[in-house]
Amino acid sequence: MGIITEVVVQGVPRFNVEQTVEMRPLSYVKENLNQLLRANHHFSPYLFPFVEECQINTWNRKEKDRTIVGRFLEFIDISQDALLAAWIGNLIAYLGYLPQSGRTYGGIGKGSDFLL
Repeated sequence: MGIITEVVVQGVPRFNVEQTVEMRPLSYVKENLNQLLRANHHFSPYLFPFVEECQINTWNRKEKDRTIVGRFLEFIDISQDALLAAWIGNLIAYLGYLPQSGRTYGGIGKGSDFLL
């Protein structure tokens, strides 16, 4: 047991990030996991119940200027995901339709690229 008395934070200069969102088969993610982790600054896989699809989000540093369109698209995307997950997702789970909805959402597949 101990008490933290001092913390040193190492910061980096501000940088631009490009986000990519794509749907891939779960088998692809399993087979290429190490390569996906090495090739991207940040990698997040999102698994859906009852489907063999995986949403892959990657974020990488870019030299391009940050755009207002990218910030707006990010806001819309985050808002949409939060709304679907919180309201519709809970309703679907409560009604017992989660297995069917997972297959439907996984089949829709969203994908986007934008500079944030």
